[in-house]
Amino acid sequence: MKPMREDQAISALHQLAKRWPKSLTLFSNMGALLVIRDYDGKTRGADPGGTRVATIHIPNDGGDCQFEEE
Repeated sequence: MKPMREDQAISALHQLAKRWPKSLTLFSNMGALLVIRDYDGKTRGADPGGTRVATIHIPNDGGDCQFEEE
């Protein structure tokens, strides 16, 4: 299987973001992305208070940074 090119991966993430349900939040935790179901609208932020429904292993860094929005 041919590895996904970087531009294809970025495009796929942009497309996913357009249809991502508002009831789900991604939470970065020690290099993994946790998918949290937000029942009460209060999950957003540093404390994942909802229910974890999946763990996705995509390399990431949960630190706050100063990148400009594209």
